[in-house]
Amino acid sequence: MRLPWLGNGMFLRLGVSAPKPTESQSACNSNCDLKPSNRWRHHPLKALQRPHPTQQVQSPRARHCLRPLRPLRPLRPLRPHLSLQARPAQPPRLPLLISQRPLAGLDSRKSTMPLKLYFAPGACSFVPHVLLELSGAEFEPCMVKLHKGEQNSEDYKAINPRGQVPVLVHDGQPITQILAIALHLDQLFAQQGFLPAEPMARAKALSTLAWMNNTVHPTFTHIFMPQKFSDQPEVHAALKSFNTGLFRGMLAELQAMVVACDKQGHPWLGGARIGALDAYSLTLTRWGTIAGITPEEHPDLWRFVQKVAAEPAVARVIERERLQLNMGAKA
Repeated sequence: MRLPWLGNGMFLRLGVSAPKPTESQSACNSNCDLKPSNRWRHHPLKALQRPHPTQQVQSPRARHCLRPLRPLRPLRPLRPHLSLQARPAQPPRLPLLISQRPLAGLDSRKSTMPLKLYFAPGACSFVPHVLLELSGAEFEPCMVKLHKGEQNSEDYKAINPRGQVPVLVHDGQPITQILAIALHLDQLFAQQGFLPAEPMARAKALSTLAWMNNTVHPTFTHIFMPQKFSDQPEVHAALKSFNTGLFRGMLAELQAMVVACDKQGHPWLGGARIGALDAYSLTLTRWGTIAGITPEEHPDLWRFVQKVAAEPAVARVIERERLQLNMGAKA
């Protein structure tokens, strides 16, 4: 088979020996100003003689041929805009109460933290405040100023209709009462051991915690706010005097518990881990100094309370609430 003549270079590229040119072809070559390499570069039949990309090229000089094209990627389906998607129903919103901001128009659902604690400085809310700090979890502390009556505002009563502290809001759900909050946090942070895990030890710890909350605590309330129990001013002094004696005896009972734990080799009232009982004992002992009960009357209890206050997490809560342990001492 005889190939068309395209110049010597073309025959070399295709691996075929070039035939001898005729006289007319030699004349054409002599009249061309282009070099042999340039003649092939500008030849109109160059594209027709170019090897197909899928063919194997024999000549090393022809390895610069075009590579096969990559297949096109399939188009991704268009996603609907977020504004066009159906949004889930939002749970009821709770107002946010922070002492540094006005109460109206605030929304507790705007917080990105799942845990929020409404507390009052120096109140029994100190107990869950300490537990949250001990857990190491992120939470939002919201101060409620009792002396300004913020607990009686409509915004706060939307959270707790009883107008009391503490209130723990977890994922938008409010939890009230010390016992319920302490149990919830103990289950939520089981690795912290806020309450003993062994059944009998746990039952005894809950018994002590309930005694602190439903007996010792109300006794101090008769001392601190006698107007809640009588509208006769002449009765207030008698209520304070009588309940101060009761409260003194209860602190002595609490001191006996501390001594018993020391003899058993337990560093804390709940056993090996600091927890709700220890935080509550600090609160009750501090209240005793408000009632005029000096630390010298219960030295073992006071020494234990100072050990509790020295814990880093407890110290942070004391600093946040700006508390003074001995309220009978001069600041």
